[in-house]
Amino acid sequence: MKSRIGPISLLSTLIGLAITRVGIHSGWLQGPVWPIVASGFEAGTVGGLADWFAVSVLFREVPLPFVRQHTNILVKNRRQLTEGIVDLQYIRLNGAVVGGLAGILIALINLLLLR
Repeated sequence: MKSRIGPISLLSTLIGLAITRVGIHSGWLQGPVWPIVASGFEAGTVGGLADWFAVSVLFREVPLPFVRQHTNILVKNRRQLTEGIVDLQYIRLNGAVVGGLAGILIALINLLLLR
């Protein structure tokens, strides 16, 4: 069952933003705290939209002209990501041989070479 908490949260911040902005401009929400509350709703709305777009781009193709080729990232690069994770874990498990920071650097080099 798919969770609906993301869309509900985004919708609630959008409704809160609309109500506070209309209330401030119409005059029935007065005082110094209401612009701060409206800014909080605005930040929540922008952050929610950014998160939604980022997750959408990772897992499916987004039909926007200039962005389309950079979407569906996980599906397109699944083999390379899997190999990189396996190599990273191999280096981590054999860290006693390579040792600390050197093992991390070798893992990062391996990840970069898989591109």
